[in-house]
Amino acid sequence: MCRIGRQLMDYYQPPYQYNGYEYPGGGYQPKPSPNPLSVASLVLGIISDSLLLITCCMFSWISIIGALIGLVLGVIGNRQVKTGVGTAGIVTCAVGFILSIVMIIVFVCLAIYGLNDTTVFSGYYYT
Repeated sequence: MCRIGRQLMDYYQPPYQYNGYEYPGGGYQPKPSPNPLSVASLVLGIISDSLLLITCCMFSWISIIGALIGLVLGVIGNRQVKTGVGTAGIVTCAVGFILSIVMIIVFVCLAIYGLNDTTVFSGYYYT
């Protein structure tokens, strides 16, 4: 066998065995794949947040629906497999939900103030 072949065989040897078991602390542990529910939660959170920003908060009610569905999916997905994707989905959905509620409250207050404000026409006389 050539010298390069022997070096490759030495390099790719199985991990060191300790008393018939794998060496403690060694071995590769693959990361768990993200749960599809967690990914759906993240996507719904991003959509609900971007919908608020793109439409200047005119479709807050659609954003609330998307954020609530995303929150439920994120919590269920995070219970099954703890990943950062699930946590990110929960956070983005919570931000979208809170911003949607705030925007609805602001619009309702502005509408009530605009309907009750009579000072707009006080300087004009109509004949």
